Amino acid sequence: MVSTRLFVVSLIVAVIISSAVTSAFFVFQTPQPTPSAKPLVNVTDYVGGLVDQDDVAYAPIMEGYYEQNGIAISPVLLSGETAAVQAVAADKTGFAFTVEGSIFNIVALEANTPNASQLVTVASNGNTNPIGVLSLKSSGISKPSDLIGKTVGTPLGSLSAQIFNAFLNKTGLQGQVNVQYISFPQLAPALFAKKVDAIVQYVANVAGLSVQAEQIGEQMSFFRLADYGMPPLGFGILVQKSLIDNDPDVVQAIVNATMTGVRFCVLHTPSCVADLIRAFPNFNYDVSLADTLAHWNYTWGPPFNDTRKVQSLTPLQLGWQDPGTVAQVVQLAEQIYHVSGIDPNTVFTNQFVEAP
Repeated sequence: MVSTRLFVVSLIVAVIISSAVTSAFFVFQTPQPTPSAKPLVNVTDYVGGLVDQDDVAYAPIMEGYYEQNGIAISPVLLSGETAAVQAVAADKTGFAFTVEGSIFNIVALEANTPNASQLVTVASNGNTNPIGVLSLKSSGISKPSDLIGKTVGTPLGSLSAQIFNAFLNKTGLQGQVNVQYISFPQLAPALFAKKVDAIVQYVANVAGLSVQAEQIGEQMSFFRLADYGMPPLGFGILVQKSLIDNDPDVVQAIVNATMTGVRFCVLHTPSCVADLIRAFPNFNYDVSLADTLAHWNYTWGPPFNDTRKVQSLTPLQLGWQDPGTVAQVVQLAEQIYHVSGIDPNTVFTNQFVEAP
């Protein structure tokens, strides 16, 4: 559990990625090494938006896993997964990562910012498409065709928005749905105030939203984009290729600590959620626990949604990336982002993990 060493408050100021990305800052407690300890390597962890399933981003810090691997973590909170990926690519030191990236993010970055630092996934966070359309049951939305003529909220520039746009094209619904761009924190309020008919975000959020819906006499409904032909996104820990080339020991430390935290969170989810609540007391424990349990099924998928399987694997085996799946993800991402010629072997590596 949390180390009893002295904690001090450090102010973390988010970097400005572009005029389209709003930076943010927050106060977070980080453990300090003892005077006799070997100096820790400073690494920035870009978090793509603080939500109550961000246990995996913070539990490894609270449990001391990064410090045990020789790393001092500075978490920086941004406005979504896309912003976090852009921040890793823009980081001048190269000593940076995000646990919320994907191969789709990498292909999008190469398509839109050809001169950006090359990013690579160094460990898998599951292979499923987590995105869905969430609505109140009273809206009557249960399948894609029900969206015709309806207003749907989604965060501008987010991976959810990009994938939903691709989904509308794939299903022939483009131009028949009114898409309204809303920030992450305002998605649920807009839905419950019935300013929008549905919202697009990770399906795992339906657990916590169901609790809120009951308070206004409603029930939640959803459908998954994965059930209508949308592929996995290739989730993984993203770093700059230069960090792999120049400081592989640091990358290995990031993977060791993060995947140890992932395994801890799957096998001990209540304790993992408690770590997040200690870091951010404003979150509701029960809601966060419900969301996180749903998270394993709808966001991470196999093998993370099977505790027996996770128990039988080491942290590094959990991070193994299937080359065939990677190739399929790259192929579809190229179609969506109108690029070609991306070698799947350049967007991932199993150098720092182990085969199951």
